[in-house]
Amino acid sequence: MPFTHYTLLSRRGDYLLVLPPIKTMLFKLSRFKKTPDGIFGYLTFDDQSLVTLENEGLCIPAGTYDLTVSYSPHLEEPTPLLLNVPGRTEIRIHSANVQTQLKGCIAVGIG
Repeated sequence: MPFTHYTLLSRRGDYLLVLPPIKTMLFKLSRFKKTPDGIFGYLTFDDQSLVTLENEGLCIPAGTYDLTVSYSPHLEEPTPLLLNVPGRTEIRIHSANVQTQLKGCIAVGIG
């Protein structure tokens, strides 16, 4: 059962906002191209589709993962966080320009 409880912190961490449960959504990551620049794919949900980039040597295994939104101290903003990734923590969905900026996370953009 995917998480439906979202907790967001401000950038400075000086307050906590807990939102009520939000509808459950299914996110699907489809990988379609492997190049020296990384692994490219699509992240689809509802009627939306985003282009993805992953670091070839650090991408997560195929599977079904729960997702929540939480504050990332490294990125200094709330971002989607994948939960229960085997042997991994802090796997997030965020922006990036090149695969070397990704340590297992999934970068998204408009394509």
